[in-house]
Amino acid sequence: MTGVTNGRKIRKALQSHAPKRRWIPLAEVFTIVEKHMPLDAEDLAQAGGRSRKPRWKTNVRRLPRGQEHAGTIRTRKSKTTDQSDHREG
Repeated sequence: MTGVTNGRKIRKALQSHAPKRRWIPLAEVFTIVEKHMPLDAEDLAQAGGRSRKPRWKTNVRRLPRGQEHAGTIRTRKSKTTDQSDHREG
């Protein structure tokens, strides 16, 4: 086993395979990660607690929190985006 997929690996997959300069829904982010990253048994295990989602999806959802501050990812909740940036893919 390689361990649970971390933010660095997720970010690299998204930088390489996600479309640039357009909004994509979370489901598409999940598809990109799932398609372009090897996920092992630890990744596919439940995240724990009440969550039924696999660990890797939890890590994908957590990624923007740290990356917004670094300016590498923007979400609809980013304080640095203006209304003209809000587009759906």
